[in-house]
Amino acid sequence: MERSLGPFSACNQKSPSYAQAASKSPVYAGSGKLEVYFDESNYDGTRDDKGAEICHFDSGKTNEILKNEGCQGFALYVPSSSFPTDKSTVVAQQFCPGGCSSWCGTLTITSNQLVVDHRSSCENPTQHVIVSSTARDTWNSVIVRFKVSAAEKGA
Repeated sequence: MERSLGPFSACNQKSPSYAQAASKSPVYAGSGKLEVYFDESNYDGTRDDKGAEICHFDSGKTNEILKNEGCQGFALYVPSSSFPTDKSTVVAQQFCPGGCSSWCGTLTITSNQLVVDHRSSCENPTQHVIVSSTARDTWNSVIVRFKVSAAEKGA
């Protein structure tokens, strides 16, 4: 099996942080595993140094291709020995049409809770805890389905 992020590509990251196709998935036969590492020790305040991401763009464009709905499915592994329990880390993010850097939703591990954030405008997001204690040292199946709309019929 060839290691590929396709149809995604690594974006918005600086070395030594990375997002890469690592090996075969231990969870889903025939699929690959994404390995993401973020080193905050040299964070300089810029967007490219704020994390490690994968993006999906139309050919020749640098903005997201989401039109009106989407689905993200993945297995999430959170190690007990090296993943902090006192920080907040976005593990999935949805970008929607509009301004304000255009994010409308996130799935975040915050102090070991799995939290959904929803933002329909440039205001503070609404938050909801969906898992009170994220299981460590095991693969957790995650599916996020979302609808977006500039006419307030979705996000």
